[in-house]
Amino acid sequence: AVSTMPVAARQPPGAAFNAVNVFLHHPVAGHIVEGLHWTLLCLAAGLVAPFVLAYKCVRAIRAAMAGELELAETERGRFGIFISGCDSGFGKTAALSLAGRGYTVFAGCLTPEGGAALREAAAGGERLVPVALDVTKDASVDAAVAAVDEWLGGGGRRALLSVVCNAGLAAGGPIDWLAMSDFESNINVNFYGVIRLTKALLPALKRTAAMRRAGGGGGPPQPR
Repeated sequence: AVSTMPVAARQPPGAAFNAVNVFLHHPVAGHIVEGLHWTLLCLAAGLVAPFVLAYKCVRAIRAAMAGELELAETERGRFGIFISGCDSGFGKTAALSLAGRGYTVFAGCLTPEGGAALREAAAGGERLVPVALDVTKDASVDAAVAAVDEWLGGGGRRALLSVVCNAGLAAGGPIDWLAMSDFESNINVNFYGVIRLTKALLPALKRTAAMRRAGGGGGPPQPR
């Protein structure tokens, strides 16, 4: 059905608004106003900076007094971390490092070769679990999440501690050198891929938060 609700007509800007707009875009006055704007911002930043420094120093002192922030090594294995984009680069390095520290790491790899190289680099470490993952496809994300859910159901108060959306593309250059498919690929991976993976793993993260709120021994650590 076609809506019959009246639509309010757009009102043109008033004379005062137009006058201000003309003044701000004047070739002379515009530069003066812009200079005043940045001067005030810099002055405000200078006034706020000491308070920010003091706040961060207090946080640093509190963190130092709190002692060791990481979980005990014997506890880390029951906490999972999911990382996408582990075929190479930062994702691969992070997956190997965290698995080496004792966490259970689900390493999303786009290609079978990437997963095989990761297994080889881990030298058979049981804490590293490569999973096939294409963040642009619902079915691939669902299959990876199913592997996480299966592990979480294994008992022992397991929990998904963190999700690292690392998978990304960086096709760039002058606009006339790039095809529309380049822009679409960037958005599909860097934007929609992050949303797709986060939404799929959000229920597991919410269960972790519920465990934290419930308290008691053996729950996930409080973020600091």
